[in-house]
Amino acid sequence: MTQTAPLIEFSAVRKAYPGSRGDALAGLDLSIGRGEFIAVLGPSGAGKSTLFKLIAAIERPSAGQVSVGGQDVGRLSRAAVPWFRRKLGLTFQDTKLLNDRSVLDNVILPLLCTGTYGDEARARGRAALDKVGLRQYEKALPATLSGGEQQRVALARAIVNRPAVLLADEPTANLDTVAAERIVQIFSDFHRLGTTVMVATHTPAILAGVATRTIRLTDGRLVSDLPYAPPSVADIAELN
Repeated sequence: MTQTAPLIEFSAVRKAYPGSRGDALAGLDLSIGRGEFIAVLGPSGAGKSTLFKLIAAIERPSAGQVSVGGQDVGRLSRAAVPWFRRKLGLTFQDTKLLNDRSVLDNVILPLLCTGTYGDEARARGRAALDKVGLRQYEKALPATLSGGEQQRVALARAIVNRPAVLLADEPTANLDTVAAERIVQIFSDFHRLGTTVMVATHTPAILAGVATRTIRLTDGRLVSDLPYAPPSVADIAELN
């Protein structure tokens, strides 16, 4: 039987930042298949955000190779990066929302970058806002929203382009239980449609019944890679 090539592959990847004492990632080997739902765990500073930034070509590896969909991400030209990112949905702890534009204008930015404008872009933006429960704030400026609401706007922006890969870094960190469960349901909906989902979190229990696999990083190294299981008390203590 023919094996499908991994969608995302890290081969002996090292990432070091100037002035840092150690490596953010050290000799990482990792394969992610199409349609997986991965919970990415580890204490602060373990390398979770760096992992996502390398996948999205926000950062480039210091050594080794990161491949996404068969492309060597570290070798992409600057001109090629925006086209590459069309297949990705990204949401980070720093929402990077533009405070001089409305919530709706922030959400539709990825569509404008890929040539979708006007009524179609606005309709898709409103549908994404409706999914995260913020349709009523489309005309508001991001600065008038709470931190949790801003995170949900960032998620709407991440899903508006119907991405093949969805990367979410601590997407429920500032949300109440009801809002967090709604966000996880959105991830689940996309996963069922075939999207590859990776969620970095300090609260892995919220992904129960949704995530299929757990990878754990410590000090930039992969220390475990297992089918998803509810976290133990020791796991929770380590993550917090």
